[in-house]
Amino acid sequence: MPRWLRLFTFNKIKEFYDKENEATENASSKGGGNKSTLIDPSGNVNRENWKGVPQKVTPGPKPKTSYK
Repeated sequence: MPRWLRLFTFNKIKEFYDKENEATENASSKGGGNKSTLIDPSGNVNRENWKGVPQKVTPGPKPKTSYK
């Protein structure tokens, strides 16, 4: 790869990550977003704030095997 192409590629990647870091810093400094935590002070998981948690997990049927 020619030197000019390496430098160009490196600079484009660096610009991308610099913009990404700047956007992250701006978002965190503005105080926007969700301020709730998933763990309460006693150390238990706060299920109301975690939307991906199923309330009850039931085991599925056991697979049948042909081994005897």
